[in-house]
Amino acid sequence: MPEWQKAATEYEQRLGAHLAERPEVRTAAQLALRRLHDVLTRDYILQNSATSEADARKITAEAFFLDEAKSAGQIGTGTIHYLTTNDRVTVREVMTAFFNAAYFRSETEKTKPGFKDISLKATVQRIYFDSPSPTTDARKLGLNDAYLAPYTDFLTRNEPLAALRKLLPAGRARNLGRDVFACGCLAYYSRSHFKEYVQSQMARNWEDPDGKYSFPADYARLGGSTGLSQAECDYLGRRPVYPDLEGFDCSFTPGASPLSPDEIAARKSKSGVIDVQEHYDYASGSRAYKGYITVKAQKVKPLNVRSGDLDPAAYGPEFPLNWSEGWKSFYVKAGSDWHQKYSIQRGYPLIAGLSGTAARIFSAYGWLQVPAVRALDFAKALLAWMLPTRDHSLYEIIKAIHIATLNTKSQNETTAVARNPRTLRKKRLLGNPSDNADLDQLAIALKLGAHYFYNDGAKILTEESGHQILPGEGQSSLPPDPEKIYTDKIQTAGSIFLQSGMSDLFVIRAISKYIPTIKDYNAPPDVADAKMTRAEERWFGRYDRKSAALDWLEELQCTGVELSKEFRTAHIAAVYTYTGAGYELINRIDRKAKGGEVGGVRRGKLIAEALWYLCERKLSAHVTGEWGGETPPAVPNIQELSAHWDAATDAASDLASAVPGRAADDARKRLVSEKNALKSSIMTYCWSDVDQELKAHTDFAFMGITALPPLPGSSLSLYRGTWELRGPVGVNPDLKSRFVTRKLTSTSTSESAAVRFARHYESDAVRKPAVVQLTKFTSAAAKACYGYVAGVSKQPHEAEAIITKGVSFKRFAKSDREVGSPKFLATYLVYEWESGAR
Repeated sequence: MPEWQKAATEYEQRLGAHLAERPEVRTAAQLALRRLHDVLTRDYILQNSATSEADARKITAEAFFLDEAKSAGQIGTGTIHYLTTNDRVTVREVMTAFFNAAYFRSETEKTKPGFKDISLKATVQRIYFDSPSPTTDARKLGLNDAYLAPYTDFLTRNEPLAALRKLLPAGRARNLGRDVFACGCLAYYSRSHFKEYVQSQMARNWEDPDGKYSFPADYARLGGSTGLSQAECDYLGRRPVYPDLEGFDCSFTPGASPLSPDEIAARKSKSGVIDVQEHYDYASGSRAYKGYITVKAQKVKPLNVRSGDLDPAAYGPEFPLNWSEGWKSFYVKAGSDWHQKYSIQRGYPLIAGLSGTAARIFSAYGWLQVPAVRALDFAKALLAWMLPTRDHSLYEIIKAIHIATLNTKSQNETTAVARNPRTLRKKRLLGNPSDNADLDQLAIALKLGAHYFYNDGAKILTEESGHQILPGEGQSSLPPDPEKIYTDKIQTAGSIFLQSGMSDLFVIRAISKYIPTIKDYNAPPDVADAKMTRAEERWFGRYDRKSAALDWLEELQCTGVELSKEFRTAHIAAVYTYTGAGYELINRIDRKAKGGEVGGVRRGKLIAEALWYLCERKLSAHVTGEWGGETPPAVPNIQELSAHWDAATDAASDLASAVPGRAADDARKRLVSEKNALKSSIMTYCWSDVDQELKAHTDFAFMGITALPPLPGSSLSLYRGTWELRGPVGVNPDLKSRFVTRKLTSTSTSESAAVRFARHYESDAVRKPAVVQLTKFTSAAAKACYGYVAGVSKQPHEAEAIITKGVSFKRFAKSDREVGSPKFLATYLVYEWESGAR
């Protein structure tokens, strides 16, 4: 997890813990639960007229409790009185009970023999799908008929929804089924948010929660009532998940005389025996042999796993919780469009996609028309329930609430085809204008991004200054800002990824200081105006970065002042890093992942494999004398690996200079030994921090590329030097009838630069040179798919342009021709832009 996201997640957990302590939040949850119990009781009596109210209340109370130890907040059994009046009950317990009776218990236990479905879902669907007089029945229970009537009509008769259901496979169609709590239906009913709902579902992946643990102290240390309640502890004590603990068992065997060494050895050789110990009695003052004790290995179970839970101030081991919170079972794919837009660009941590639970539970609150409870207070209860446990993030919860409320753009739309006389018009979920105003204000604040929301938007929730409440003791009051954290790494040399030492950092800093000073590239400012340090100015001049920046801006027809509004230090650093050795690592991981996203553990393995491949290649270049001086990314800058890398490069240099014979053989053996040690250290290193920095480099490079204006003119061609397999059937899998770009694809506006790259394969026995020409960048979408980065790339003379992911080009021509100077034969492929845009 990157530093900014870790800080943001902790910040949100503290917000949830704070809200859980607010009296109006607990009261809102309790009153909503009491209202739900009243509705279920009243409905039960209407369906079972012979049942007394007291009996009906006992029967319907069972719907609020569930024996499901993996679900946070469950207490197994209890009473409505405990949940609604006990001042020690937690918001988590109350909201979990509401969740159970709304629909969760029904879905969990519906297959059990003799199960009777008592839930809000069953009540609403019976009234609106089966009753001949739904409005009358709904009003008897005080339900929100103004919203439910058009919504259930939409579920039943909306033709576009019916058509969409037919298009989807059975597993996915369930989310759009004739079910009042189907998340896809709630999102589709909202219309303007359906696209984002689909993107969030596509972006999230399930991950095996095995090996991920949470502990009681994790919640106790958040403060207040966020820790486990006594009821939760008692229930989890009755439903423990026993970890595998290695213990032992002892058995005594009486005997008349001591065992011989051979007899002891024979007994110890038996399966599971740890030791055999002879037992003597010294009570009489003399040593009397009594027999021997056999110690065997045995799995042990503690009597009460929760009895060892710690106080908040204490530190030490605890048994893990049974709970399967959202963060354990899901992750959001880092390369997805949804992640790019809302996590990278807006700065929110994302955990498991837009919260279907939040949308359902807030809808239930709206359907119940809970008296004397502000919608904002119930929204706070949802946050207090889900943020501390990291089931979902703040963005995922609030956006789901916004979907449930039905925004103003969608109200008064018809629910079926216009010619149908029974067509109903959509109404907003909440009838109170002030409730809608509160939640709309929250949604507007959410759009402005995490940095704004954590500073100012949180005041809507806390109704106080967020900085006085949210940061924990000893923690910074500044909310996390991903761009600032990334930029700080560049300013403080904290990057473990920039591979060429401080010179790269000085160049990046210098470029980012000089570009914003350029008001006119024909009348450039003096370097001194950029207020660089002496080291920055020296490296800036040494590589003539001033001319590169001015030429670049002239080609883009853009001033530095204009460009720097959207293209800042973070974007410059990321593009510069990618155009150095970073591209090899990023592209190789993407290729190994076959263009898709994989989970954290798998990504760590891919990084290790890719880095070892690059290290081995560069060590081979050391030996042959072809090494150009560039080191592999990250490895030399990590203390645990740098010593092995240095030893391996020393051995490679010794082999390169060794005289053939014994000296060369000894150097070769030493190189093999050092390479094995380096490989072992790379494969066993934990790459999570490097992975997150790598993602940040990629994300900010993508953002920087998409912020750049296109090159003027309509006759642009981009070129790429690559390879084709030799032989009659040889083909590069990337160069088929269509050329589709991967995560980031490097090209050049200069054909000669591409030809220089292709020449690397001139003497290759397997691959031959190929030059790709990409054309037809005429439409707005085509011009938006690349960024010309020459002025901020590591090698400005390469005239590099980077194309974003998923852009498709169709092959127009393929031939062999002589290129370059001196001439060499290469396969020349021409592709025309077909589709794809950022």
